[in-house]
Amino acid sequence: MRLMFYYGCLFYFIVGIIHVCIGSLIPSLIQYYGKTPDQLGVLIFFQFTGFLFGVLSSPILVRKYHYFKTITLGVLVMSIVLGGFIYIKEWAYLAVICFVLGYGAGLLETTVGSFIISAERNSAAKFSILEVWFGVGALGFPLLVNYITKFYEWYFIPYGILLFFIFTLFVWYMLGRTKFLNFSPQNNEKGGASLSSFTLKFKSEKITVILFISLFAFLYAGIETNLANFLSTIMLLTNNELISSVSISCFWLAIVIGRILVSKLAHKFNYWTYITSSCFTLVILLSLFPFVRGAGMYLFIIFIIGLVIAGVFPITLILASYIMENNIDQVTSLFIASASLGGALVSFLISWSLSLNTITVTFGIFSLFALSLGCIILKMRKISTYSNESAKKVESMKNL
Repeated sequence: MRLMFYYGCLFYFIVGIIHVCIGSLIPSLIQYYGKTPDQLGVLIFFQFTGFLFGVLSSPILVRKYHYFKTITLGVLVMSIVLGGFIYIKEWAYLAVICFVLGYGAGLLETTVGSFIISAERNSAAKFSILEVWFGVGALGFPLLVNYITKFYEWYFIPYGILLFFIFTLFVWYMLGRTKFLNFSPQNNEKGGASLSSFTLKFKSEKITVILFISLFAFLYAGIETNLANFLSTIMLLTNNELISSVSISCFWLAIVIGRILVSKLAHKFNYWTYITSSCFTLVILLSLFPFVRGAGMYLFIIFIIGLVIAGVFPITLILASYIMENNIDQVTSLFIASASLGGALVSFLISWSLSLNTITVTFGIFSLFALSLGCIILKMRKISTYSNESAKKVESMKNL
């Protein structure tokens, strides 16, 4: 199981790279193809649409082909489509690349995440470590892009990703084939059902919570993923082109640091208080962003936003699974699917707002989303408190 966890970290590292790939290349794509930021938003839409398809197809593929073949498929399709980029560099093919990369990333994130959570005893801690490696990939890639584009053409970057994918696929297939080939939802260490399955019939009183969880994930991804993907464009609009790529790395560096701190200190604070304060602090920071001036101040507030938002995903997932009677597998799938849908649809809204050549509308949207997150958490906390009190009353009646 330790080897599988190490592979999981590697695959989440890849998913982190895919998530910021298009956003990091936006300045180069604008120059090379002569497109506008709102036109590039179409690529991000295709990426997250593919991601959604990957998330939804994961449980089906896992049940039919098991974990090893499903993960292999995810890396393989991404390698094939990047291989085609060597010969085809047209704008239309970029949309195909974005969709397939998103599909592979969604397939990997859901399949690996669900397996680790089901098979590991300390699943919450292990999942947090996976998220850290996701952040490391998202952090390092923009720095690499910033360095390479200074000396080489931007399209050498997809070539490098292709070589890395081929190496990963080779190592995974050669070393993992004998160990993980027969791993399935029925014979993993916990022997439970497929983690990614959406077929669990929740109790009727949990329907409201399910809707809140879905909406929260949708809005959260609308902020996090689109802020990361469009940061370089935002820096261009504020005449800070020199820090366009660095700003993305600054954001993900803060998220990595924040998630490490959360994993170490989570037991020392109240989860509800932490999430609520994070969401409303985020409202303030996002509202202030359009009024910031100077490259240093932009990087500072981006870093603080990353720190504040870092623990929102893992801690909310823990709270949601607690409310849903520890069904962390189904909650994970629901959360990721809703988040991918949010990343896809909100990208259109954000790209439209940036086409107005001002960031005020964009951050007004982000602030409204963050405010909605805070309100959803307050409502979920109220439902959780009511459910706990009702359960205690039932137990006391049984003892009469």
